[in-house]
Amino acid sequence: MSQGRLGSTAELYGVEILVGNRVSPCKQLLEIGLAARARCYSAASVVRPAPTFSLSDADLEHTVRVGTEQLLPRLGTIFAAQAVWANQLRALAYELRDFLVENPTRARAMMIEAPHGNAETRRIRERGIEALTALIDLGRNEVDDSDSVPRSAAQIAAGVIYSRIHVEVERDVEGLDDEKVRELMYTAVMPYLGIEAALAELEHPAPSTS
Repeated sequence: MSQGRLGSTAELYGVEILVGNRVSPCKQLLEIGLAARARCYSAASVVRPAPTFSLSDADLEHTVRVGTEQLLPRLGTIFAAQAVWANQLRALAYELRDFLVENPTRARAMMIEAPHGNAETRRIRERGIEALTALIDLGRNEVDDSDSVPRSAAQIAAGVIYSRIHVEVERDVEGLDDEKVRELMYTAVMPYLGIEAALAELEHPAPSTS
């Protein structure tokens, strides 16, 4: 296993990534995504009981709809306030974390219960995932040959991020601390900015709120 700060991230995602290797960022991210998904499924099916639902289908749909309508403009405003893509994404990540921590019941509805809701609830959730994917996919503008990074890289990154947030909300949304947000940023930027920039995200401070 690699040593240092990367080691904890490698352990987190269940995959070893060596600095200076010749594996492409997209292949690395695919391996991370598969490992993270397997870990989340294992945790949900073996360690944790099935989720208990606190809302009726109608109330869940309403909560997810209103939450999404509140969240997306906030993220859009935060994203637009920055000029550099990595800064935009970092500000967005912390704003998303703050939104979830503000209301744990809403966070559980949107992250844990929504995938099991009615068709409309699931559609609203997919809209949120697509919005996140689109923002991550803007990272292709940071690459000299944008065609070298397929859209699937953003889809995988978004899936890994949602899976990790799902696990943290299920445990305790307060556990989404700055360190975990930095780890999510590592996942998001690696396919576009490379391993060195991704590692730098693990030490990057939270954006100033002043």
